Amino acid sequence: MIGVVAQNRYDSCGTRAGSMRKPKNQRYANFHAGTGRRALQWAALALAIPFAMPIAGAGHTALAHDLFLDVTAWDDQTTTLAYADNMDVPLPAAATNIGPGSLLRVDMPGISGICTANFIWSGTNGKTYLGSAGHCFVPGGYTATHGPGADYDPAGTTVRVCVADCNFGGRTSRIIGGTFVTLGPVAYARHTEGGETVGHDFGLVEVLPNQTALVRPSLPVWGGPIGSTTASLGMVLCHYGNGVGVGEAFPTMARVARGVRTSSDGTHFLMAAAANEGDSGSAVVACDPNSNGVHGQGAVGILTSSGAEVPKSPTGVGNFLGTTVAQAISMATQAGLTISVAEGT
Repeated sequence: MIGVVAQNRYDSCGTRAGSMRKPKNQRYANFHAGTGRRALQWAALALAIPFAMPIAGAGHTALAHDLFLDVTAWDDQTTTLAYADNMDVPLPAAATNIGPGSLLRVDMPGISGICTANFIWSGTNGKTYLGSAGHCFVPGGYTATHGPGADYDPAGTTVRVCVADCNFGGRTSRIIGGTFVTLGPVAYARHTEGGETVGHDFGLVEVLPNQTALVRPSLPVWGGPIGSTTASLGMVLCHYGNGVGVGEAFPTMARVARGVRTSSDGTHFLMAAAANEGDSGSAVVACDPNSNGVHGQGAVGILTSSGAEVPKSPTGVGNFLGTTVAQAISMATQAGLTISVAEGT
């Protein structure tokens, strides 16, 4: 026996129990490590750990904690505009406009939250999508909008993206500010499949045709993505997010991390990084440090959960996980979508 998860005061999104509580079997769990296996115990940066969840294909047992930031009770000082083709919007700087790193305000039945956008995705159907974590678009207690176990109508979710003057005070003032536009419908979202969350967490929201002039495919500060790749031990990774405490000011939104590994089944990756609630859904790219600086390269995946390895693995210790690009592309087919990552510069 490695450990037991006791009853928590918070669910997987950091929400105080009683507002949207997980089913009992997701709040209590025993987990075991077989012979020769390491147990992966997922910590949540001093937050309560809500449930045990196996990691597919890795031969480990794990606990996962979503990085969705609940802002239901916060002071909303945002301005939402109906986008027009002649709208005067600043050129991309930091995470303005619509693209990787954009601040997302998500409203679902009974809860509102902050997440971060990952990549711009192009569909073979001619539509443009903005990605995030699936749990950002599906309330706690639900599984998915499409595919196996689908039980949530995406019409219940409204997604707004900050395009200018974006700010929020997660540690201090609990205020969200900026100019937002309302995106189109959620096209696909999944939080879990077959009892597994890690590697099965991805969502897409449609960018409306009259909003495409705002699209920014490049990652702020770092640039990229250029193609795609998989995380490996020691690989330099870059991400940009709106995590509470670590991503509330521009200088800390862009962060460098280290890769640990990609799971044997290719569904998820593990990295050593700095992140927190609000970073859910953010883009992770490989970075090339050279004499000219650090520049984003291949798209690795989508940051979804926090964690830490116990005991230390001989192949490195990581504290955050995410869904790989290849897995995200595969998951989208559950909604009949064929997508690819739009390249940045």
